[in-house]
Amino acid sequence: MSQLPITHYPINPNTTSGTFLAQILNDTEQALLSAQSGTSAPPVALAGTFWLDTSVGTNFALKVYTGSVWVQLFTFDPTTGIPSAGGQAVTSVNTRTGAVRIREIYDSTETNIIAIGTTDGLDLVVNPDADPSANLLATTGRIAFDTAKNIFVGRNNAAWVPLGGGQYTQYPNEVIADLGSISNSNVAGLQFRPISGAADITIGNVPFAIPAPLWAGGTVIAVKNSGTFKITFVDSGATASGLQLTDPVELPPDGVIQFIYDTITNLWYPFGGAGGAGKFVTYPSEVLVDTGVIASLPNEGFQYRRVTSGAAISLAQTPFGTSVAWKDGIVINVINEGANNISFLDGNFLQYGFSNNGYPLILEPERVITFQYDAIAERWYLNNSSDIENPYWATADLNIDWSTGIVFYKAITANTTFTFSNQTNGQIVTIAVENTTAVGVTATFPTSLWGSGIVYTAVGANSTTVFTFIRINSVNYVSYIDNMK
Repeated sequence: MSQLPITHYPINPNTTSGTFLAQILNDTEQALLSAQSGTSAPPVALAGTFWLDTSVGTNFALKVYTGSVWVQLFTFDPTTGIPSAGGQAVTSVNTRTGAVRIREIYDSTETNIIAIGTTDGLDLVVNPDADPSANLLATTGRIAFDTAKNIFVGRNNAAWVPLGGGQYTQYPNEVIADLGSISNSNVAGLQFRPISGAADITIGNVPFAIPAPLWAGGTVIAVKNSGTFKITFVDSGATASGLQLTDPVELPPDGVIQFIYDTITNLWYPFGGAGGAGKFVTYPSEVLVDTGVIASLPNEGFQYRRVTSGAAISLAQTPFGTSVAWKDGIVINVINEGANNISFLDGNFLQYGFSNNGYPLILEPERVITFQYDAIAERWYLNNSSDIENPYWATADLNIDWSTGIVFYKAITANTTFTFSNQTNGQIVTIAVENTTAVGVTATFPTSLWGSGIVYTAVGANSTTVFTFIRINSVNYVSYIDNMK
């Protein structure tokens, strides 16, 4: 113990001897160098005086005097020198309710805890326990760090739940009744929820039953239809914890859709856009008829549509119908699973039509083509010509635009002259010219090099001649197989 006794004060120059003054100075030096260490507070202290409290032999505490109370700054082990934060509440700084302050350790059995709170209680608790539920600070609104999962968790009623996402939880299948809700589980992060119905069902206005308290902001739930019946989600208006949709969303078997929760509006939104854009759905085969359309399913994001026909047919100029308003950016893959050609006619700028610069498109059996919808133009466009597996174009005029395809077809009934546009070196195109009359005609093309040096050839009656052009160094080279029947 190195503290100045009360008898050292005050120093009177008229009565204090030189010997006693020397003792006072030596004791003062010892007290300053040892931070007035001792098991009890120094008998004389001013605001700002430090005291090293050694009353607990394994946990020394450094304290400072405020003028009225001693405030603990930190503690340390005198043997290892390892410090630990921990403090007595600083009640003299600001006593109004809600003032943020460092609090002392809540309970002596809970070590290594840093707590921050108000005059009303603790709000933030950083607890390195592997199982935070075991500590005595488990009160709603508290935060702890779970070292077993390396995540922060918050106390929600009688349970600790992960905070801020970062956790993935998968649930077993749940059977939902018509107009029912998916059971609540307000675990933050990403949830994967497989559900099914005993028949086609519609989910109620509140798709996920409301927990107490409400859902954590940013929670994402992926819902999969694991059954064999259709499940429909509907808009719930302003219902608390309801679903915000422009139109109903139908989830077919094996379909998946994601929802995200917004704490400001207290609503769920389809993840990837209103109406369900962003999900992939595969549909069963559909039989088409001449001048017919592919069934309209406007609320799906990325569709894979299987189609067949009983004969070679041409679809309507609006291939996906006109009865609904499609969502912008919806992509539809169409595969011809039948044995007959299916033609897509240019829509001639019709609303919901197929826009292809006047050219129809023939989709052969076992070929795939991709369409994308533009909500501003309200028309369908080819998503990318490279998505088409070996398409051929039935030309609407006599110009062969090399940028639109690699195989072309034209039926003629008289001598015909063709032109080329948008040629690029290295390109190869094939053009099938069919003479549908009983007399021979000629097909003439732009200057090209071939065996005879001519630029036209005869096409026999009721036969087809196939021309193959390749462009090298800005010169066209051509070969052909003529008069095939």
